[in-house]
Amino acid sequence: MVAPHQKGLSLVELMITLALGSVLVLGISRYSIDALQSQETVTQQADIQDSARIAMEKIRTEIQRGGYLGCNDVNRFTNVPLNGAWKDRIDFLIKGVEVNGNRLKTAHLTPLLPQMPQNVPLTISVDRKTISIPASAGVAFPHRDNTLKTFRLFIGNCRVLDIITPPTINAGDLTFTLKDAASDKIVNLETNTLLDGVQLYEYSERNFRFSAAANGAGLGYFETNPNQMIPYVTGLENNGVTISETAPDSRVFDVSLNFLDDLRNDVQGPPPAGEVEPGLYTSRVIARNAGGE
Repeated sequence: MVAPHQKGLSLVELMITLALGSVLVLGISRYSIDALQSQETVTQQADIQDSARIAMEKIRTEIQRGGYLGCNDVNRFTNVPLNGAWKDRIDFLIKGVEVNGNRLKTAHLTPLLPQMPQNVPLTISVDRKTISIPASAGVAFPHRDNTLKTFRLFIGNCRVLDIITPPTINAGDLTFTLKDAASDKIVNLETNTLLDGVQLYEYSERNFRFSAAANGAGLGYFETNPNQMIPYVTGLENNGVTISETAPDSRVFDVSLNFLDDLRNDVQGPPPAGEVEPGLYTSRVIARNAGGE
């Protein structure tokens, strides 16, 4: 008798096929999970590096330009000392940079018209009260509110620097008139024109502060009002910011940003000797303008 042909799979063959298929699916699934975890880690590290780079650049820039006066000679001031808060501001402006643990304070002068072409000078009236921009310059004054206590401007070049208090300036104005005449030291008395290189500057002060939080600490800054904190960078450890001067009056600062990072596994203690935690970024910055030299 001839045995009938087998149709389909036997139970044993089916079980072997299912077992091999399960192993294959598990292998592919494991590979996919590992790939996703690896991609997530790479993305996390890239985000941290971007945040660290941006934050470091901001802090580095603030420290480097702290104390900028247009030129470094503090003896250019023509109407100091001042009284009250402005005397303190001028004293700190000359110092330029101050650090206290996880806090940073800087001050510098910023050109009021940074976009103004070098070959288009400001003009001043005979009584040294009205300061103007030629209509042909193609630029105008920005808005400035004289009701603010911090509203003062500086005018000068590398020889002299005068502090002035203008009225409110509307955006687009080409002229403003002072209550008190500017110093004659910024004017060529023979031609009754401003000396070469005279520019307008405004006072700029930044206060960086670090704040801890349960879901990742952050670093922010304010300019005049501590209640108007501008968030700058988040995702830091609770000991996430350290800024210190390497030696008193050295004007060299070490900056450390310590970001949250799942890879570090802090419960096992610090990294081995010679290794750096993945979320820790450091930089050394020289405050080139600070100190008024």
